[in-house]
Amino acid sequence: MRPTPSHVFLAIALVASLAVNAITLWPSAEPAAAKGPSPRRAVESPKVKPAASPAEELRACEDRLKARQAKDALRSLAEGLRASRDGASGKARDKDDLDDIRCRIAEKQMRDRWREKEKETLANVRKSLADAEEQERNAVDEAARYAKSLGLDAADRDRLTERYRPLRLARMEEVLAAIDGEPVDYEAARAAFRGLCGDEDRLISDLFGPDAAKRLATDAEEGRLTVLTIIAAMSGGEFPDEVY
Repeated sequence: MRPTPSHVFLAIALVASLAVNAITLWPSAEPAAAKGPSPRRAVESPKVKPAASPAEELRACEDRLKARQAKDALRSLAEGLRASRDGASGKARDKDDLDDIRCRIAEKQMRDRWREKEKETLANVRKSLADAEEQERNAVDEAARYAKSLGLDAADRDRLTERYRPLRLARMEEVLAAIDGEPVDYEAARAAFRGLCGDEDRLISDLFGPDAAKRLATDAEEGRLTVLTIIAAMSGGEFPDEVY
């Protein structure tokens, strides 16, 4: 049977249990006093470094086990995945298997991290979205960033800003309404953000043509997917492969 992560944790618990029992039952290191007079004084033995105590040995053992824990868990998970995919043949797979495993581990770590930060993140986003002056600045700054990415001149930048500002402010109000209650409506927040992405693409296409819209979508894809991935991590939803 192939080792699994649960086997690793079981082994750690077993070693710790045995070591604790050994400490409890360990005989005293101090020898009993010899009966009767000693004919002569014993010659002092040279000083040697005392042996590690059972507790110290246990700590050292646990440290070694913890250091190998992640590696062993990843190896056993990889072996289990190969076994389930290859069946009885036991044929080794290529690096795509390990890449898939690493992605699964990374996804779990991301979900755990953002779930831990959920309350703090929501509080910060609510504060930002409720600040009208900050949202006005963000709308102007984002329009300027898009204008620079597309190589627009000052006149086209101003034209873009004028059309973009009300679209963005309206979508940000939708996001705030979605996350301002309990429970948080993550699906509505996701829909509002995707709606903003669509508004941006259509606006650029209307003003500067479909090629410019495609360039903007390509340049903005990583940032858009990052936001959608964070929403998915906090809500427990599926990680997105694309914006729409």
